[in-house]
Order: sequence, then structure tokens, then C-alpha cells
Amino acid sequence: MRIAFGVILRLILMNLKEVRVEADRPTTNKSRALVAGQPWGRSIDGSTMCLAKISGRAWYPIRNASPKPRVIANASRSPFRSSRALVATVVPILIAPIVLRNYIVFPDFTPTGGTIGANLWEGLGETELGQQNGFIFGDDKMTDVERKRAGWPADMPAEVQWPDGIRRDRERTSESLAFIRQHPVWYAGVMLGRMWGMLKVAGDPVPYTGISGINVTSKKCLPENWQTGLLAFGVNVLGMIQSVARYLFLPFAAFGIYVAMRTNWRLSCLLLVTVLYYLVPGTAAHTEIRYVLPMHGILVVFASVGIVDLIRKIRG
Repeated sequence: MRIAFGVILRLILMNLKEVRVEADRPTTNKSRALVAGQPWGRSIDGSTMCLAKISGRAWYPIRNASPKPRVIANASRSPFRSSRALVATVVPILIAPIVLRNYIVFPDFTPTGGTIGANLWEGLGETELGQQNGFIFGDDKMTDVERKRAGWPADMPAEVQWPDGIRRDRERTSESLAFIRQHPVWYAGVMLGRMWGMLKVAGDPVPYTGISGINVTSKKCLPENWQTGLLAFGVNVLGMIQSVARYLFLPFAAFGIYVAMRTNWRLSCLLLVTVLYYLVPGTAAHTEIRYVLPMHGILVVFASVGIVDLIRKIRG
């Protein structure tokens, strides 16, 4: 499904290129915008470096658009209409293999991978209240609970999705949602905590979620006989720079979102869809830092927007 969303977004962006936006004033230098994204990808996580390198490219159309742009669309066809047609065609093609696989194997109809219930159930197992009510974190532990409930022999092979994985996952979903409905305010607090874990890129790792990377130091990264001297000093200085960049990342990203929304709110909202997807529905169940790295890549773009705008203001 993530691949499907990625392909759909790519198709929309390709069609949006057909809309030409004329700016009313000179624009930011491309190379300056490109460079602004470089340190953030390196300081946050290596997997976001590719997005950091193109952050200037993503930032450039935002900054190129004037506050009141004049849009000249191709008169022969609407790019938004063609985007809808492409989405309507591509989505069934992308999810068809998953639906057919599930129907043949289980057999049952489901358009997803069938782990929503497991993530909800184990997400409750992360919490003290959930543990007090029988929820446990961990695939093996959850399967052991289900084995005892079903009366399966101890030597019977059982996994999260086998046997009868779809029915069992629906039971997990029903049980988890019933518990959440009994404690809605408490669970809203749990979701807020997960949101912070997704956004946290500095300091100690968040339990169960983790953190997007570490700051380099000579003791962490170099052999013992290299932990002193000029090289060790350079590595430690780089770690200090990383620490500063990590703590500044969220303020710059928030400022960049503000600037981008004022400049081109349509394109900004399109990018923010990914962020909202991870922060809102993505926090309803168990999450790990590897799940949300695409969101960090988008925030790198907005952090770069903030840096470029500050550079422009400083230079007058």
C-alpha cells in the first residue's frame, strides 16, 4: 500500500507540472536552496539523505510561486482531471495482487496485509493499563496468548498471520477497539505520546519507538587506539554539530511550514498529507521509527524552506 501511495503521489506531481505558475518577482537561487537541505539529512538519518538532496528541488517550486500566482493551465485538458483518472486506474491495479493473494490463501476478501489488529493489540501492550488488561507487546507473546485461547497444542506451528490470519486479526481489532472505546481520553494521550516519539530526533530514544539515529563520537565510531588525536577531535566536533542540528530541526521545520503555506498553500498541503498520515492515523497503533522515516524526509524539505527564508531575510 505504501508503494501505491507513492506511485499515486508521483503521478499527481507529474500532472501538476502541466500547470505553469508565473512569479511576480525574482526567485531564490537553486543552488542555495539545494545546499540548505544537505546538513539536515546527514544529521537526522542516512535514509533521508536522498530526500535532503532533492529538498532544494521540492522547495524551489514553492518559493518560485508568488503569494498571488497567475495559473495558466493547458486548455486542452485539466491536469487535475487527468490525475483523478490516473489514480482511479492505478489503484485497482496496484492492490489487485494483494486482494487476490489473500482470497486464495485464507480465503477471504481484504485489500490490506492484515496486520492492523496486531498493531493495535501490541500497541496496547506497550502501555501499563493495557498490560493490566491482558495485552502484551511482541508477536510471539501475542501468538502464545492466542494459542492458549484456541487450545492449540504447544508444538503446533503458529504465526501472526497463520493459521486463519484474517479472522484472528479481525478479532484483535475488535478487542482492541472495544478497549479503546472504554478509555478514549487516556488513549488520546497515548497517541500524543507516540506523535512526540515520531517527531523526536534529538536526545534519548523513545521507548518502543526508538530514534532516527545517533550523534557520532570518537568512542562510538573509532577503534580504541584512534580515540585520541586530531581525527577523534574532528569526529567529536561533527557530533556536536549534529546535536545542534537535531535540536534546531523541528523549529526550522515548523517555521518552514509557516513560510511555505503563506507562499504556496496548495503544494504545501500536498506535502503535508504525508506528515498528517503518520501523525494522526499512524499513531493509533504500535509504531516504530522506521515506519515514519518518509515523514522525516518531508520535514527535511520544510526545514530547508525555513533556512532559505532566513538567509533571504538576513541578506535583505
